Amino acid sequence: AGPLWAGPLHSAATAAAMRADAESRGWLGDRGHARRLTRLLDALVAESEDAALDATLFKSLDDVARRAGVRTPGRGELAAELKK
Repeated sequence: AGPLWAGPLHSAATAAAMRADAESRGWLGDRGHARRLTRLLDALVAESEDAALDATLFKSLDDVARRAGVRTPGRGELAAELKK
């Protein structure tokens, strides 16, 4: 099937504006929800700054396994193999 969207993942200007707004409201920080929001917005900004990163790099594991003619591995099994 392929990706539904083949362009940039995020607008760099929008991601930066969202982070700046959250920071001005005091929503960012090192603990709890503030930490999770900070990490999310930082990831969005970083992804939007890399012009080579687009949705075509993301594939469904089920699609990859089906094309390879193998079963889809479980999440734990996949994580263990990636850590090797």
